This record gives sequence, C-alpha cells and structure tokens, in this order.
Amino acid sequence: VSWRVAFALFGLIGIAWCAAFAWFFRDHPQDHPRVNAAEQLEIEQSRDTAKPTHAGLPVRSLLGSANVWLICLMYFCMTYGWYFHVTYLPSYLQDRFDLDPRSMIGALYKGAPLWLGAFSCLGGGLLVDSLIRRTGNRQRSRRLVGMVAEGLCAVGWIAAIFAPNVHAF
Repeated sequence: VSWRVAFALFGLIGIAWCAAFAWFFRDHPQDHPRVNAAEQLEIEQSRDTAKPTHAGLPVRSLLGSANVWLICLMYFCMTYGWYFHVTYLPSYLQDRFDLDPRSMIGALYKGAPLWLGAFSCLGGGLLVDSLIRRTGNRQRSRRLVGMVAEGLCAVGWIAAIFAPNVHAF
C-alpha cells in the first residue's frame, strides 16, 4: 500500500484506540462500571486510612545516585543507536547493499528495529517475569536481562561493521 493509505490506516487505529480508552478508563476507579460493591467499599476504606504519599523531589539524592547516572549513561548510548535506526538505517542499507526500494525483504530489514524491538520488549518482559518467579529477586532479574540485552546489542553493532551482505547485517 502507499504511504498515504498506511498513514490513514494508522490514524484510524489511533482514533479507535482513543475511543476505546475514553470508554474503558476512568480517572477514579469508583467511576468505572465494572467496579462492584465490594471493590467500591475497599476503595472508600483505603481512602480513609491512606496517608499522603507524595513528597518533594529529592534533587540532591537523585544527583548523588550512581544508579541514576548509570541509567542516564545507558540511555545516552542507547539513544544514538535508536536514532540511527529510525532515521538513517533505510538509506544506509540502500547505499551500502544496493537494496531494491520495492523489495519486500528490504522493507522488512529497514523496519526491523521497530518490529524486532516490539517483540524484544515483550520477550524481555516475559523473561524477567520468569526469572523473578525462579529466583525471587526482582532487582537482580531485571539487571541480568538488561545487561545481557545491552551486551548483545553492542556485539551486534560491532559485527554489523563486518557484515558481507544485507542478510548478515
């Protein structure tokens, strides 16, 4: 299909999602039609005993946290690759491997960061959940999957430099 048809199709999907979201989700759980009387009572009781949970932003604590700086570094490095994939990859593949612009395999390869990313997010989440069930350690499970995924990504970037053809790339 042409880009105009794809644009219109995704626009319609977005409108349908917004309509479904507006119909189903509410700002307050008690406003939702599927909340039963027992849930309504539990919501009201928890409101009466709940203490305010919001506090000021601990800026000093954030700026002094090694974890915050490491995650910023990780996202800084990751964003470079992501930006390359969503902006320059199609023309890079065209220039380096002389892909036919009408080729279905070329289209799949050019869009691979998006569809592989979607499947990888789902698979990574399922893997983390599985590891948490096995080990009982949420932090270690998340870190392990993240480190392995980022390490494999780095290896893939280096290997791509030496790829002899678009399929290996």
